[in-house]
Amino acid sequence: VINAEEWEELIIKRSDGFSYVLEASGTPEGFRNAIRLARRGGAVCWMGNISGDLMIKQKEVSDILRREITIVGTWNSSFQGQDPSDWTLTLNLMAEGLRPSRFVSHRVDLNGLAESLIHLADPGRRRTGGYIKVMVENNYG
Repeated sequence: VINAEEWEELIIKRSDGFSYVLEASGTPEGFRNAIRLARRGGAVCWMGNISGDLMIKQKEVSDILRREITIVGTWNSSFQGQDPSDWTLTLNLMAEGLRPSRFVSHRVDLNGLAESLIHLADPGRRRTGGYIKVMVENNYG
């Protein structure tokens, strides 16, 4: 987990890149930098609701192809920049008293994430383990 101001420093420091990169900021720069952070044969998951047009230069596309980077997307919410959206609905419910934190059944760091996902994906394990919502906490500074 990094701040946008740390992209360049991290890209220089980790010149070999990362096996998996998850983009969640939604900025066009974040989408491009996620590709730059991926290592040869790595995978990038675009998740953020993009806030503008994404322009990828020919050289950047060639780099994706040459490094054989896999890019996948995942849809995490409904957002069109106006009402109604998942975000405004949630904020309205919270204003009426809903507390999402009350649904968190387990808190884990990244080391506990894999086991938690197994429990969440298996209905039998989910019931016996009491898994409703898992909060992944950043324990890396």
